[in-house]
Amino acid sequence: MSSLRSLASLLVVANVAKAEYVWPTKYDHFEDMLVMHSGYRRFGFSDSPDIGLTVATVVVPCSFGSNTVGRQTAAEWVRTAFHDMATFDHTTGAGGLDASIMYEVGRGENAGTAFNSTLSDIWEFVSPRTSVSDMIALALVASVASCGGPEVPLRLGRIDATEAGPEGVPEPQDSLGTIQADFDRMGLTTEEMIALVACGHTLGGVHSEDFPDITGPEDVSPSNVPKFDNTHTQFDTAVVDEYLNNEGINPLVFGKNDTTNSDKRVFAADGNVTMHKLADATTFSSTCADVFEKMINVVPSTVTLSEPIQLIKVKPYLDTFKLNSDGSKFVLELHVRLRSTKGKGYANPPSSVTIDVLDRKGNRTSLQAAHATLKGGQSYGFFGETFDWYLLSTELDVGAGVESFKIHVSTSEGEEVLDNGGTGGYPFNDGVISGTQSCLDTTGTQGNVTFDLYSAVRSDLVQDLDGVPWIRFAHRIPQQGVVTPKIVIEKISMAEVSTSVGGYRFFKGKATTPSSGWSTRYDLGITLEDGKEVTREFIHTPSTSC
Repeated sequence: MSSLRSLASLLVVANVAKAEYVWPTKYDHFEDMLVMHSGYRRFGFSDSPDIGLTVATVVVPCSFGSNTVGRQTAAEWVRTAFHDMATFDHTTGAGGLDASIMYEVGRGENAGTAFNSTLSDIWEFVSPRTSVSDMIALALVASVASCGGPEVPLRLGRIDATEAGPEGVPEPQDSLGTIQADFDRMGLTTEEMIALVACGHTLGGVHSEDFPDITGPEDVSPSNVPKFDNTHTQFDTAVVDEYLNNEGINPLVFGKNDTTNSDKRVFAADGNVTMHKLADATTFSSTCADVFEKMINVVPSTVTLSEPIQLIKVKPYLDTFKLNSDGSKFVLELHVRLRSTKGKGYANPPSSVTIDVLDRKGNRTSLQAAHATLKGGQSYGFFGETFDWYLLSTELDVGAGVESFKIHVSTSEGEEVLDNGGTGGYPFNDGVISGTQSCLDTTGTQGNVTFDLYSAVRSDLVQDLDGVPWIRFAHRIPQQGVVTPKIVIEKISMAEVSTSVGGYRFFKGKATTPSSGWSTRYDLGITLEDGKEVTREFIHTPSTSC
């Protein structure tokens, strides 16, 4: 059976950093968005809104008009990724998938509402750890999966552009020579060009409102979107089969205006050799995975991408860590997620999941976690992925502190001890704790809101205020004419507000930010004399009113 898989591996577009997974990482939340779409815990990116998230449209199911007439979100997300990447110049290393599309939506080559619609879908998720360009890459991966396509490996670490890039997206009226020159500039061969267009056009269609010269002026309306093939909500070979059979509906192949039949010119560029290969379903799937992976890995030469995100077999989530009312106990709520996908995780439900806590005095305490019951205690994702959740809710002695923990998973095959990739345990910082009094004041002026943010810092770290606790606050600043916000980090000093309780001192700081970006993230920390930071990171801003 023929395959084009070697094509994408011949050219290495992005620099790649290799590293073994050790918890926590700055990409943990991306892995969550990638794999958990329903069930006990879900992150709402591709299937539906969740608490605190406002995804306006969704890619599950893969269909037209689920929220907006004539719109197929999955196809638009794929199109956005290509248009963002398509101005790349492999000779200079400039451009690529860098979110410059957010500054380029007014260009003729980017006609239509698809790009701003996609950026609106992404808007809520932009954060210090979530670039717009990484979200565009994730959107491509989710779109392909939701429509029955192959797994596309996802690397992260893209850096957003701060201005528009050069023009250069191929357009329907372009000659074959012009289109080939554009793809050559991108670093793609003729064979890859054909595959990328075919894979991209197995979904979606042409909007009559944006391209009446292609669809015809008779019915220009939101609902008139001539499709690329007869199975436009399925990721399959129909777009190839209909072309080869010379009997289909693709308006860029069978359109009355031959000037804009760009798919026909592209597909025939090598005498249909590639299209005949792509007619095989297995080849089509593997090739699409390859060319899409290569497409989203086309980034500026100054960017180094991570290794592909791997699904974690056992992953902890520290949901609650605070002091009780008299400061004598830590209140701890910890979830553990176990991968239970058939053939990829735990074959049988564990008989027990135990958290082995190490305190700062060297003592260990074993605590039993219980299987969650809400919604069966399971989460689900693309490709049949399943996860089971275990919950530990307890109190720990403040005087002893907390250093780290291990996870023991007991099954019929024996006990597995997880020590965080051979590091000796999952680190547990008890030096800086988020204060429960943190709140939101919405009475601000000039469209701003103010947060009162509190922290409890272990007294031995403060040392008579030689070290001043701080807030690292991520402002989500609106940009004129741009859908997505700009992330601006502000470091804010905190002031002591009460005496020591239970070996902790308490501090408060204020952060004022635009009300449109009130839902954001911040870090709490203190810098020690040796320059080391002790931090509590990526905290959600509170929604409780002051």
